[in-house]
Amino acid sequence: MYALFSKGLDFDIIKNEFTWQNEHKLNEYEWMTFFFDGLEEFFEKYHIYHPIIKDMLIGFIKNRLRSKYMKIHELSAGLDLDEAKSTLELLVKQGHVIQNDRGEFSLPGKKLR
Repeated sequence: MYALFSKGLDFDIIKNEFTWQNEHKLNEYEWMTFFFDGLEEFFEKYHIYHPIIKDMLIGFIKNRLRSKYMKIHELSAGLDLDEAKSTLELLVKQGHVIQNDRGEFSLPGKKLR
């Protein structure tokens, strides 16, 4: 992985594939846990930072919120809970996600259920 990373990867292709698989719910999200864990482990091992992880988490969370209101435990399924929480806090602060009085998250302007 390090050799590939150091030679240069097209992260747009990786992000697009991740988004496509997320939107089509391939393998019911099980692969995502392995993907994120492996990517985070790789970045930590080689002391590399790349915004692709945060970008993919944002896309993943927004995609999950397209169909229904969700609580944190539903949104974070297959993800690191702390990462999901910090990403949600950022999205709420930026106005991309809202939280109702029952603790459920949704996209602004969505009429669900």
